[in-house]
Amino acid sequence: MFNFWRINKKVEFTKDNEILGSLSSKNVKEVLGDSSDIIVKKVYINNDKDFNITAFGIDGMVDTNIVDNFILKPLASNEKVLRAKNEKELFNLVTDGIIYHFDQKIVEDLSKAVDSILKGLTVLVFDSLKKAVVFDAKKLAGRSITTPPNESALLGSQEAFVENIRVNTSLIRKKVKSVSLRFFDITVGITTKTSIQVVYLTNITDKDILNKVISRIEKIKSEDVISSNILKNAINDNKYSFFPQVLFTERVDKFCSNILDGKVGILVDGLPVGYIVPGVFNMFFQAPEDYDENYFISSFIRFMRYFCATLTLILPGFYVAITTFHHEMIPASLIASIIESKEGVPFPTTLEVLGMLLAFEILLEASLRLPKSIGATISIIGGLVIGDAAVNAKIISPAVVVVIAIAGIADFVMPYQPLSNSFRICRLLLVIASSIAGLFGLSFGIMVIVYYLSQMEVLGVPYLVPFVANEGRKVLHDTIIAVPSNKGMNDDE
Repeated sequence: MFNFWRINKKVEFTKDNEILGSLSSKNVKEVLGDSSDIIVKKVYINNDKDFNITAFGIDGMVDTNIVDNFILKPLASNEKVLRAKNEKELFNLVTDGIIYHFDQKIVEDLSKAVDSILKGLTVLVFDSLKKAVVFDAKKLAGRSITTPPNESALLGSQEAFVENIRVNTSLIRKKVKSVSLRFFDITVGITTKTSIQVVYLTNITDKDILNKVISRIEKIKSEDVISSNILKNAINDNKYSFFPQVLFTERVDKFCSNILDGKVGILVDGLPVGYIVPGVFNMFFQAPEDYDENYFISSFIRFMRYFCATLTLILPGFYVAITTFHHEMIPASLIASIIESKEGVPFPTTLEVLGMLLAFEILLEASLRLPKSIGATISIIGGLVIGDAAVNAKIISPAVVVVIAIAGIADFVMPYQPLSNSFRICRLLLVIASSIAGLFGLSFGIMVIVYYLSQMEVLGVPYLVPFVANEGRKVLHDTIIAVPSNKGMNDDE
């Protein structure tokens, strides 16, 4: 059996995958193995084979032009380097500035040196000193800054986050030019070594919330952190709740706006989104465009969002309740029309509504998974062709199709998709409750949802703030009504 992993006996791994052993080029080679993308360059000083240092990097992650011209070239041609007699003198020359580089640091630990190489940095190892000098000469590969692909920006900034975390931090710095802005770096993931940046303002952000966020991220013990779900599970107080507790956005302006309000932001290397905590209910109904419009228009739009959220949640269950248990509440002409539309339909109203809701979910999922070029076609086929055929075949009554269509359109008005997903689950549960006990079941289901949301907390903040736990203060401030702001107004106005 072939032994592909030839680890030097001096090199060991702890349970957390930390590398133990002395810092030397030999041990670095043993840890990294014979992978073809690892660049190992032995640099001979003044052509003396007994006087050398070793440079390490990863092909494709280091900028070879920077390494050649600003790191290796001075070591081969500088007169002071050529006069150095040993590694100690050379090390002092390098750290004192013979190699001009803005970002360099000294490491004396094998694990830190290997981590630096894996992050795309260039490492010079001095064997006799058991030290290394690390240079940030990474190649900034990845997508260029584009418009948000999933969050349309009608007004304001058109910049979206990308996969490179340093590009994202620079975008934030460009918008928030404050000495109070801080980035706190945390590395998580035993295997992936993913860099996470916690973003906050020292003069605004609540210190207790900030410390909770940092503590929970540092406790992540997953092998890999390449998806947002691991991060959300670490931060969320309510692990089994299907209501969102973290707001994510592709838009830089939306991210910065929340940071300026005292929220804590999180950036993950490799993910083109920013995360905002704590995520409370009211945040998910707000959009950056609300603050670019006249406050009358913004208030009307904001009210429509809350109204549509209520409509999509209650309407299917309400229709099931009144058509099954409370016929007396329906006007005579309308009930006659409903009875006529149900003539020949073999299924009860409850099964019709549940079937249409499930069909709606299937069509929505299909349109999301298919390429954009044919995703719209699926919606047209499902909505027009199949829907019309089902009505003509007397499988579903036209009234149910209208009710589900209204609820579906109202659902799309909500600006935050995860909250929309939560409402669709609640909608199904309310339909089942209405089919069991009519309006009593619907009312009981709504009370359970409101009670559940009222007792929820996210990092110590009530989920329904400012509607609850606020003693009546600022209940209408930037919630259902967009109150005009006084920012930017002169004192004499």
